[in-house]
Amino acid sequence: MPDLLISVYCVLCLAHFILFLLELQIVYTVLIVHAALQWVNREIAGLCTSADTNHISTFLSPWKLREKFCDYRHSYMSILKLARQKNRNEGPMLLLIFFHTCLLLVISGRHFIYYMNIPVDTPFRTLMVYGQIVLFVSHIFKLFIIIDPCHRTQQEVEETKKILGHLMTNSTCHSFVIELKMFCRQLLHQSPLYSPLNICPLERPLLTTVIVFVMTILVSIAEMSDEME
Repeated sequence: MPDLLISVYCVLCLAHFILFLLELQIVYTVLIVHAALQWVNREIAGLCTSADTNHISTFLSPWKLREKFCDYRHSYMSILKLARQKNRNEGPMLLLIFFHTCLLLVISGRHFIYYMNIPVDTPFRTLMVYGQIVLFVSHIFKLFIIIDPCHRTQQEVEETKKILGHLMTNSTCHSFVIELKMFCRQLLHQSPLYSPLNICPLERPLLTTVIVFVMTILVSIAEMSDEME
């Protein structure tokens, strides 16, 4: 029996490690997409002169300006296409990691409540209590690592819309304005970049919602434990 428990424990540890590696891979991909969008945004914003003039650069001819912008637009849309493809392919796994981490949050919180209710003179009680606190915080941090890069990538898309609006306001080149409007329409019809299986967009408010939900469950568990005693 002890050998079986050790084997099960080893398998669970291996599964946790594999999920952690998959999470790092997904986060790394999201960070690459974010960096690429950020670079394209800087290049598009570079079509404007310094902030004190707020006019489109005059050193580029209208044709050259339009050609340069088209290159940036195609690059941008290619990055978005890649991000959506990765979201479709890795959506189930990302959702599994997300719910798995939420479950670990509840479990570590439940263990914390359990160790808080046992007698103070129990051996290793303090160590167990602090251990569960560390685990709880680490799971929240893990959720943050998953959600925050996705949120910042989506914010980069919103920043693009602001840059395009600024360019349309200051541009006097008709063909360039047409390209800007086409790009804006494409972005307006874009759904959130990272939404596993289209269940929920991975943005910062989701992290707050999860924490509130988990804390509500833990408060209910604590109240039931008090009533049972």
